[in-house]
Amino acid sequence: MTEARYNGARVVCIAPDYSASAIHADLWVPLNIGSDAALALSMCEVIVSERLFKEDFVREQTDLSILVRTDNGKFLREGDLRRGGRDDLYYFWDLKTGKLTAAPRDSLALGEAVPALEGRFRVAGSNGEIEVRPVFELLRQHLRAYTPEAAARVTGVSAEMIRTVAREIARARAVSNVSTFNWGKFYNGHEIERAIILLVALCGQMGRKGAVYNAYTGLAADTLAPGGLVSGWLLLRAAASTDPRYAQWKSQGYTDEMIILEYARDANAKRRVNPSSLFHYFHSGLLELSARNQSWDPSLKRPLQAYVEEALGKAWHHVWPGPDRTPKAVIQFGGSIVHRLRATEHALKTLLPKLELLVTVDTRWGSTALYSDYVLPAAGWYEKFSFYGPLKIDYPYGFIINKAEEPLGESKGEWEIACRVAHKIEERAKARGLTSFNGKRPLR
Repeated sequence: MTEARYNGARVVCIAPDYSASAIHADLWVPLNIGSDAALALSMCEVIVSERLFKEDFVREQTDLSILVRTDNGKFLREGDLRRGGRDDLYYFWDLKTGKLTAAPRDSLALGEAVPALEGRFRVAGSNGEIEVRPVFELLRQHLRAYTPEAAARVTGVSAEMIRTVAREIARARAVSNVSTFNWGKFYNGHEIERAIILLVALCGQMGRKGAVYNAYTGLAADTLAPGGLVSGWLLLRAAASTDPRYAQWKSQGYTDEMIILEYARDANAKRRVNPSSLFHYFHSGLLELSARNQSWDPSLKRPLQAYVEEALGKAWHHVWPGPDRTPKAVIQFGGSIVHRLRATEHALKTLLPKLELLVTVDTRWGSTALYSDYVLPAAGWYEKFSFYGPLKIDYPYGFIINKAEEPLGESKGEWEIACRVAHKIEERAKARGLTSFNGKRPLR
């Protein structure tokens, strides 16, 4: 960042505290904690009302030109136009031809088409005429509540400052936004992140040198990042023609990202991926806590449990063990339940009595180790061969770390510990006459 400043880059720090980053910034914008979404949407209002947005980028690289039905607020789909039509084929209104046009599925490139960003149109549906308008129209209507004067009362940032920063972002040759882990610490933090992404997308500040939104994507199941839960090995396996669906999806215009999402859904349906939030919801007492404290979000239309039950009932998510089965053992690598879990005290009273075994593999005597039946000491950095893989999709480097010192005491690398535990499980299973198993049901 310092080198960028030497080369003429302007650094703006938007943060409630005068942080280490703010000290080295050209402009510090202090705002009230948690009001970042209001600030970002207000800057979007300035950019839209003053028509500073990059129209070509918005038409091609965002969904703001996609048509939405005015009667139900949903995207217009092929299934609305004819029976048996696809549910994932959307449309825009081409200003050049004056006709309804299907959005391309195999590429974002528009060719000669010029999607409308404004206006209302009528199309012939399978059950009669349908009125539609672009998403951009809805956005512009929504942003009217976020004028700089209105946002100033929420954020503590003056209307003049909001307009100044918005115009700088819109007119800059390139803008790099760095957020990383911030918004995962806030309730509804994803909405803060989406608002900032909307801001840089409106200004076309994505996808080229110096223009990027930088966040943390490595733990998402539907990301191409090498740290993704189901990305790299699933895609390589499919590309090797071991799965006939891969070629079928490709022929239908699916991108690699879309295919990975399909595999993520498949992995979730087959319980290969277990969302820890749902595990703790059912087994660490968070269900009871949420039921007793519905006032924590008065805007919820239904209790949190109703949303969870809907997600499970429609197979959007699965959890293992499910609410009807009590967990018996937890073996933890590379984390700390006690340290990271919210409502820790309640979880300790709820989850720990259920467990017959709690094992921690860690490099230090952490919080979870204090409650564990066994602590397996993992070797520290440079005491084992390891590979640090990139966790951000825009970060193209990996690092091989060779062992420089022998591990202290009885500590071993995590890979060796996992292999030894698996070997011992195999040994004990054979001694009990168990040579195979089907599914994840207990061996005993």
